[in-house]
Amino acid sequence: MEAWAHLREGRPDRAESVARSITSRAPNDAEANNILAIITGSRGNLVQALHFAGIAARNAPGNPQYRYNLAAVLSSVGKLDESLAEFAKVVELAPEMGDARIGYATALIAKRRNFEAVAQAREALRLAPGEPLSTLVLSQALLHTGESAEAADLLRNTVATMDRPREVLSPLANTLNYAPSITPDELFRVHAALGEKIESQVPRLPPIPMRDAKPLRVGFVSPDLRDHSVARFLGPLLAHLDRAAIEPHLYLTLGAEDEWSKHLRSLAASFTNLSGRTAGAIAERIRKDRIDILIDLAGNTTIDALLVMAHRPAPLQVTYCGYPATTGLRTIDLRFVDSHTDPPPPGAADRFATEKLVRLDPCFLCYEAPRDPPAISELPAKTNGFVTFGSFNSLPKMNEPLAKLWARILGAVPGSRLLLKNAALSDAAVADAWRRRFAAMGVDPARLELVSWIDTQGGHLGAYSRIDLSLDTFPYHGTTTTCESLFMGVPVVTLAGDRHASRVGVSLLSAVGLQECITHDEEAYIHAAASLASNPARLAELRAGLRQRMLASPLMDGGAFAKRFSTALLGQWETRRTSATS
Repeated sequence: MEAWAHLREGRPDRAESVARSITSRAPNDAEANNILAIITGSRGNLVQALHFAGIAARNAPGNPQYRYNLAAVLSSVGKLDESLAEFAKVVELAPEMGDARIGYATALIAKRRNFEAVAQAREALRLAPGEPLSTLVLSQALLHTGESAEAADLLRNTVATMDRPREVLSPLANTLNYAPSITPDELFRVHAALGEKIESQVPRLPPIPMRDAKPLRVGFVSPDLRDHSVARFLGPLLAHLDRAAIEPHLYLTLGAEDEWSKHLRSLAASFTNLSGRTAGAIAERIRKDRIDILIDLAGNTTIDALLVMAHRPAPLQVTYCGYPATTGLRTIDLRFVDSHTDPPPPGAADRFATEKLVRLDPCFLCYEAPRDPPAISELPAKTNGFVTFGSFNSLPKMNEPLAKLWARILGAVPGSRLLLKNAALSDAAVADAWRRRFAAMGVDPARLELVSWIDTQGGHLGAYSRIDLSLDTFPYHGTTTTCESLFMGVPVVTLAGDRHASRVGVSLLSAVGLQECITHDEEAYIHAAASLASNPARLAELRAGLRQRMLASPLMDGGAFAKRFSTALLGQWETRRTSATS
């Protein structure tokens, strides 16, 4: 067909003209409509693409390529249920079509059907061994079923065989935060390699002189300036900044604004939505705004965040809060932590960071109280007659060695129960797999309760009324979940590790004076949980006083935190400005 020839040879306008000429005479011509779907979709006109793809698929229902294109467009416009039905049909029509299986797996992940996604991605990888996209999708699905170790191994092996591994280094670096038995050295090496790859491929913007004037224009850039955990820690800082010294400017890089965005907007000098822009365009806008200090709040949670920082659009660049490890970028000058998360020398934390570590003691975070939180309930054990342990952390933070520790805790406390709640457990197949895992460890299924996502904040926080004691995850600690648990009167037992991700619990619990809940080896973790569970009077005492203790602690003292943050930021600015001009 002439239109295909034009399209293959890079003449989409000619291809469109020919295809439209055909459809003017034969509106239901499947091939012409399929070409128009491809062209309009490539230009971002998804409404037209969906129209043309639908006509093509309806008039040639046995053609797997046309139905694949329809499924892909349906997925792009958020019609996931319809997309899944189309992908299923494509896989049935063409079981050897790897692209269809990857599209199917991606849509399944979006619907939190990760167990099925694993099966589809494995088959795609069997059809094309080592294919990077299949590897990435499979690793993502594995991570969300709690198989972080397998996901990390898969990504490691793929990186080792690639010439330009940046696309896989980023998910590998992120996955290593979750995987058990990872050394700080490997974690650092992968992040440093990622940073080096990014910086070698991203041009830097012309430098901007460091000003000797106040207020300094401080930019906060993130995809999470919305209903997200990051917003709950940014709000108290913005609310208490001294505007005579620091003028905050916010840059949203992904997604639509919501009520939390409006809240943050009210606390800033400006709020700019740059969603849909390239990293280069975002960096250029920030530079034109003459931002003095740029603070990244995402790290490697999204590759675009690192690409923006690699352009170096500001004279001083910082990473903070949103990521539990070094970014690996030399273009990021500072990383704000504390002495609990990253012990100072002779500790090794500084050696495993490309940024200079700045410690905001006593705690590097400040938590904003939930709006209209439920009242703290009576200790559940008092009416249940048994202790309920719980964890509301995301499933990627769970793993086989951790499950074994939790099974041993249940074994040490006769009659106790374990309640786990997270979004991934809405997938019945994933939940059943975890029930089987615990059963293999000797845990009676009657002692395990798995709860999925609860949409409302009140419902989510209210679920803490069902547990007596929270168990922190390891090696990746909870952050927002730990704060929520404490705020709802439920103490958290944590196991301290040898890197930032496995020491955040130490910082949070130290801030509220719960050193009794901080442990440093597996036996102590089990003993602390079992001991507290065996002391209902102590649990009830903690439950009654934790919220007030938290409100009076450094963890929720926004004024003091903003002062520490500003002092550190301004001090680093002045030191570097003086050095640059001397």
